Amino acid sequence: YGLPPLSTLNDMLTLMIAAGLVHEIPDADGHTRLYPAFPLPAPHEVFPLDDKELSAQQALRRHHAYGGDSSRIIALFDPTGLRHQEITTNLDRLAHVIDGHAHDARQAVLLLLEGPDFTATTNISEVAPHKVFQLRCDWDTFHAHRIRRGRQGRIAATVPTDGNDST
Repeated sequence: YGLPPLSTLNDMLTLMIAAGLVHEIPDADGHTRLYPAFPLPAPHEVFPLDDKELSAQQALRRHHAYGGDSSRIIALFDPTGLRHQEITTNLDRLAHVIDGHAHDARQAVLLLLEGPDFTATTNISEVAPHKVFQLRCDWDTFHAHRIRRGRQGRIAATVPTDGNDST
């Protein structure tokens, strides 16, 4: 954008305006107001990203969009306090559970399958929404991969060092 390196919050705001993330619009009294762009463009649409950063940004967006749905699917493994190793389901049923569509359920399951703790008996990216499959959870790997105990026995989330939880 031809701007000098950022050193102040004003510099950051100037960059955000230049990138089209924020718009300066005068109100009825002529005072300039700042409004965020809607919808916000993806980072790669306003900044040059290398392949590694683009991949990390896409993973963050996917986790943000489908992470809650994945958590609701995980809850199906423990409906009555007994941890099941496997559930038999299909994408239509999962869509009902997450209050979404089969596409959302597919993406949520694919998000689970990125980690080493969940497996499926079929290729989820190609399975028909009505086709039944088994989704399995390895609880030992789940705890080692997703949850760890912090100080004084508190549960803390495990944050991947490279921003990608599939390692």
